[in-house]
Amino acid sequence: MVDYLHLEATMRFKNIIFPTDFSESSLHALHVADEIADKFNSQLQILHVIYDMVAYADAAAVTNWYPAMYVDLEKAAKEELHKVAKKVKFAKDPQLVVRRGVEETEIIRYADEQKADLIVMGTHGRTGVGRLLLGSTAEQVLRHAHCPVLTVRSDT
Repeated sequence: MVDYLHLEATMRFKNIIFPTDFSESSLHALHVADEIADKFNSQLQILHVIYDMVAYADAAAVTNWYPAMYVDLEKAAKEELHKVAKKVKFAKDPQLVVRRGVEETEIIRYADEQKADLIVMGTHGRTGVGRLLLGSTAEQVLRHAHCPVLTVRSDT
């Protein structure tokens, strides 16, 4: 359980960013973000980043299919965000946002643009070789975000 009295005395969270990849571990963290948003009467922004492979590819080679593909992905992401928003119990009117890019870069960029006071995100809790091979979005956000980052580990 979060010690809200201590947090209220030391911090004010007006704007909370909750990035999601729609995984179980991510959704586990939603409950924490929702609770904190309620306790601090914060704006909760639910963010999904669509990985943009064009950032690493030759843009000229993918010009013909790039726009159509991302329109479909954005539509699907928005539908999923609406499903996630229905799981919010306490926070009022969460804002739903879809961005394209590299996940950790876009999470940090969006938090900067929105002047976020807190980022709450799930982590898969991978260790060892799994973390080295797959990387860790949460770890990169922790290292580079301008605001506090609360990671919530689930057992999934």
